[in-house]
Amino acid sequence: MPNNTKPNTFRLLGSLGRAAFAVSSILAVQSTASAAFVDLHLEQVAIDPVGPGTTTWRLYAEFDDPNDQLTRVHGDAPYFSMCYASGGFYQNVFAGPTSWYNNAAFWPMMPTMQYDSYVTIGGEHNFESQTLSSTGIDFTMFESGGPLIFQNGEWTRPLNDPYAFGEVLSGMPNWHVLIGQFTTYGSGPSSAPYGVLNLDGYQDFFNFNGGETIPWSAEAVPFGTPPADSGACCFEDPNYGLICDVMIEEFCADLGGYWYGAGTICSDPFVECEPLDTSGACCYENAAFGLVCDVMIEEYCADLGGYWYGAGTICSDPIVECDSLPAEGACCYSHDTFGLICDEMTDASCADLGGYWYGPGTVCSDPFVECDPLPESGACCVEEGQGSGFWYCIETTQFDCQDQLGVWYGLGSHCTDSGVNCDPIEDCDSSAGSDCARRPQYDDQEFLNFGSGPVAVQTVSPGIPGGRMLSVFDLTGISAAPFNADFPIKRYAHGSWNAANLGSILGLAIDESGNIFVTASQTWNFDVVGPSGWGAVYRIDAYSAAITTFAVLPTAGSSLGSITYDCEHGQFFVSSFEDGLIYRLDYTTGAVLDTFDHGTPWTGNTGPVALGDRPFAVEVNGERLYYSLWNKDYNNPSLTMYNEIWSVQLDATGMPLAGAEVLEITLPNYSLNGNLEFSSPVADMDFSPTGTLVLGERSQIGIDNVTAHQARVLEYECVDGAWVLTSHVFHVGQIAESAAGGVDANEARVWASGDGMHIAAGDNIYGFQGLPAVGGSIADSWLIDYNGDLSVQDKTLLGDLVVAPGEEDEPGPDCPIVGLLDIICITAGPPAEFSLEIGLSNVDSSDLITGVSMSVPFGNTLMPANVALNIPPSSSSSFSTVLTGPMPGETLCIELEIVFDSGEICTDTICADMPSCIIIGDFDINGIVNVDDLMILIGLWDEDCDDANDDCDGVDIDGSGVVDMGDLLVVLANWTL
Repeated sequence: MPNNTKPNTFRLLGSLGRAAFAVSSILAVQSTASAAFVDLHLEQVAIDPVGPGTTTWRLYAEFDDPNDQLTRVHGDAPYFSMCYASGGFYQNVFAGPTSWYNNAAFWPMMPTMQYDSYVTIGGEHNFESQTLSSTGIDFTMFESGGPLIFQNGEWTRPLNDPYAFGEVLSGMPNWHVLIGQFTTYGSGPSSAPYGVLNLDGYQDFFNFNGGETIPWSAEAVPFGTPPADSGACCFEDPNYGLICDVMIEEFCADLGGYWYGAGTICSDPFVECEPLDTSGACCYENAAFGLVCDVMIEEYCADLGGYWYGAGTICSDPIVECDSLPAEGACCYSHDTFGLICDEMTDASCADLGGYWYGPGTVCSDPFVECDPLPESGACCVEEGQGSGFWYCIETTQFDCQDQLGVWYGLGSHCTDSGVNCDPIEDCDSSAGSDCARRPQYDDQEFLNFGSGPVAVQTVSPGIPGGRMLSVFDLTGISAAPFNADFPIKRYAHGSWNAANLGSILGLAIDESGNIFVTASQTWNFDVVGPSGWGAVYRIDAYSAAITTFAVLPTAGSSLGSITYDCEHGQFFVSSFEDGLIYRLDYTTGAVLDTFDHGTPWTGNTGPVALGDRPFAVEVNGERLYYSLWNKDYNNPSLTMYNEIWSVQLDATGMPLAGAEVLEITLPNYSLNGNLEFSSPVADMDFSPTGTLVLGERSQIGIDNVTAHQARVLEYECVDGAWVLTSHVFHVGQIAESAAGGVDANEARVWASGDGMHIAAGDNIYGFQGLPAVGGSIADSWLIDYNGDLSVQDKTLLGDLVVAPGEEDEPGPDCPIVGLLDIICITAGPPAEFSLEIGLSNVDSSDLITGVSMSVPFGNTLMPANVALNIPPSSSSSFSTVLTGPMPGETLCIELEIVFDSGEICTDTICADMPSCIIIGDFDINGIVNVDDLMILIGLWDEDCDDANDDCDGVDIDGSGVVDMGDLLVVLANWTL
């Protein structure tokens, strides 16, 4: 079986093939008989099979005789074979690229497997594909949801194999052989796949006894319709030089080609693939006119001492600025042929080459310019004389910075970067973490069976078997459980916690009332959009387990990252991959209070935001917001960029102060399979009770692609004003390092989401791991499988994690269950008045509830706002109050402080939609029934209300057709006293 790291979309960056979308195919048959092969055609077979906005198509080869057969689909040079869909292909994590991998026995347990995208000859699943084989094709892009492009590879059936012959399809002429099934993202014809294929087979004469057969072949056969915005593109192919393909403009630009516009094809007479123009804009000093710009080749620009902006640029491009020439200086960089060499160029050009720039005006002959070895520079804050207190910034190597007892900001950093703050140097904060998450209190027997100990909550991928997007685990008595083994544990997941109601989620936070908050996420290999879109934050009630939309943040091309609850300031922070902003949300309403933008200001472009400007994990400690920056990953390695942890000062209201951000930690690289230039981004962080900072990496290899076994759990402590790695080593999983992006630290344990904590037949444990607080491995850890089924591997399906303390660890009484029992409109106003009945259930076993104080938003009043109560333990009661001010239809929230006899206080919030105030007999709609309404009725007395032109205006209350005594009696019965 293939691996299961498959995103649902892929952006093509390579050639689409020389023969893409040829006008006609080339058919050859080695006989005088008519051609066996007729055509390729697509059929739509399912709508929304794996979620809203998906479509399943089948591609067939059509033949004119039942004895014709298809034995080979190939990509022999010079013709490529290609299959592409604008929205990408759905790939089921339990299937593979051909029908041979699709085990029909699993379809009842995993119905979406039936709609996997695959290629075949005839067979629909593994039982029909025993003789199907493929060689020489790299299916990596296809299995990642992207296009299938190959040359010199093939998939085949043996001659005279029963599945090589066509079958009759209902409502269609001739005979047909299935070539592929493709489930695409999108609806209607625009989502259909398209491409070209090369086919081989045999005609209607054949001999089972080994006699001569009549082969046929068809090359560059097109199917489907490419997007309307496709056009001819001339680009450099590594094998064939300058060639032409039909593709969209974006792909042409990625290939460095020249695009001829939408609707053009390679046979158009003006499409000429001659050597590409290498001219570009050049700013240089003219003796008569000063700085001027002309378009020329790079060599001429250098001869003039100018600055060249690159091939294809013109002087009117906005990037071309001739106000002053960029300063040049000596640059040491690694040359492919000559090794380390020096040239004189601008700082930006040197950075593009990964070189070290010695500053403006320097030349390669300067004695301090040394290119062996290549210096590795970065911003460094150093003190002018020990103890002076005056700090300034230089750009130097890490070793030189350390020699000067400076603070280094990492390779490639510059003194002008916003996070480089040398005045003053910020010491790290080692205060203990604020653990305010509390257990939910679901009124559900399955949860009521839990003990009173701590609970863990974890998010997962929509691809998880069983479909539970979120689960709560009972950790009561776990100290008696064995290490390094599965053991019985209670799990709870409300029936509504599925992909249909939540979509794909990742980020997780729990407040002090036990309400759970999760963020929409497109970071899985298979994603499903939830009912409120990719910008949604959902709230799961601590008592009813009901899902509501808490906030919807703006998204167009991406989704959200992580979420944290800041109990010190009563607010949330949420990171967004769409725009690189961190949103601050009001605790009560979910309204956006403000945003914080790290680094490069957001341009307003559709996301995801670029690496280097992409916050992920968020956490508050004291008066600082900490956040991780996703700067690189396994598929995006870098010698000069590192994943980082930053923090920013919060003001008295909890708002981040722009410009007050500080680089706290530069994450060390992680070596895997010879890749020494990457680490996985930090997806979650938590401050321990001792003040250490625990980080959980996630094996992201793209914004919508996650893998496994290349993510760590790291712990840092504040020593002499700087964060340093502790000596504690946390190995997650049987294959270290297999962290899955969720961490939570308490006094005794570090809890971490984990892939492959056990990997063996019947003993596959995928979920989370409880490691000793001083470090450890599976040997001294508790291992919890997410769904309790050890027969399956939930690889790449685990998400965030929060552990809430048990009831015995919580101070004070158990907080009551609060509910709005009834709301009745008294008057329509303005101001409108509503009668509220509020119920309290005292679930504490020993303390008496003695009163409640309530507050409402400004402009509204409650009468009474303070109510004396006497609710014994394990008892319930209710009280009434009158709310004045809100408009009918408005949503209003009431904050409650419930006081106990012991002096302890619990807080809660109830929100309600105000009903429409329609009072029978209030004809002038002023909220009361009085003499004015009586005069309106008298004025219409005996009016016939059945006439189409009547002016009864709703005064015929009893519906008799006449304004009469019956209507008068209704008015008097509703008279406002």
